[in-house]
Order: sequence, then structure tokens, then C-alpha cells
Amino acid sequence: MSNTSVVNTTEYIIASYIDLYVPPILVVMGTICNVLVVMVMQSRYFRNVSTSFYMSVNAITDIASLDIALPVHWLYVNYPWIFLRNPEFDDMCKFFNFFGWGSSDFGIILTVAMTTERAIAITFPLQASKWCSRRRARVVIVVLFFVIVVKEVHFLFKSVIVPKDQTDIEEKHGKYADLAFEMSRLHPKYQVVRLSIVLGA
Repeated sequence: MSNTSVVNTTEYIIASYIDLYVPPILVVMGTICNVLVVMVMQSRYFRNVSTSFYMSVNAITDIASLDIALPVHWLYVNYPWIFLRNPEFDDMCKFFNFFGWGSSDFGIILTVAMTTERAIAITFPLQASKWCSRRRARVVIVVLFFVIVVKEVHFLFKSVIVPKDQTDIEEKHGKYADLAFEMSRLHPKYQVVRLSIVLGA
């Protein structure tokens, strides 16, 4: 499938409007809401609760992702010509791939850890004060942080900026770019079906 035919698809046009107008709203509203979360979670009533520590760190991670990674991605998607496509910008590409994926994965795994802690507290209420302490939460968060760093560190070595006149899909998949594009269109539909089965089970 040629780049021209891709651009003319309804999905691409809708995605272009979403990419242009939604991220700035997410940055502003997301930053405000996450700042409020940190303020509430650090108030006197919640300060010593382990769950509030998870929520505070998660909110700070979200703020960093929204205010650092998302604006650059927004510029890259909507105004790609402002980025010089030469090897001197590879370091920028390495950092934002590492930081963007790392902050996203860290936020997800923090939510999983917090949910697991709440499940333990509900299942074993008598041991909750011992097992679900703020100190244990700190240890878990530090361990998870290093796990994510190890998981994403390959971006610091492998990422390079995509050359001019070459799409991300073409750069990654070469002669199989058309197949990769079709698979990328099917992937969201597959995810919806999979989640529907899981949640309906």
C-alpha cells in the first residue's frame, strides 16, 4: 500500500485530527489532575498510607510522561519537518524512546503493584498493617523501577531517527511494510476482542 493511499483512508484522517487536538488537552488536564492527586495523597490523612505512596509516584510518573514525552511525540507526529533527520539526532531519539516507553510501562506496573497490595489487604486483613507498609511500598517501587530500566535499556543502543522520506513502518519492516500496515490496522480490533473475552469470562 502506497503512502498516498494510506493518507486518504478515513482511519488516517480521523487519526490525524485526534493526534492534532487531543494531546494538548491531555497535557493540560492530565497535569492538573495529577498534581491534585499528589497534593491529596500527601495530605495528613493519607500521608502514611502505602497506597497513597503508590498513587503519588504514579501521578508523578504520569506528569513526567505528559509534560516531557507527549509534547515531543505530538510535534513529531504533526510537524515532522522541524526535526532534522540526521545521525546527530539519534541521541534524542534514544532518550525519548527510552523515557516514553519506560514511563508508560512504569505507570502500568505501578498500578498492578498497587492493585496487588489492595488485594492482599482485603484477603489478609489481619496481616495488612505488616505486609502493606509504606516502607515495603518504597522497596517494591525501587525494584520495579530497575526492572523497567533493564527492560527498556535496549532503546539507548538500538534507536535511530527515521531517515527522511521513510515511514516508521518502512524503516522497521522493509519490503514487508504493506503487511505490517495491515496488521497494525487489525491489532486494535484484536485487542478489543481479546479484552472482551477476558472481561466477560
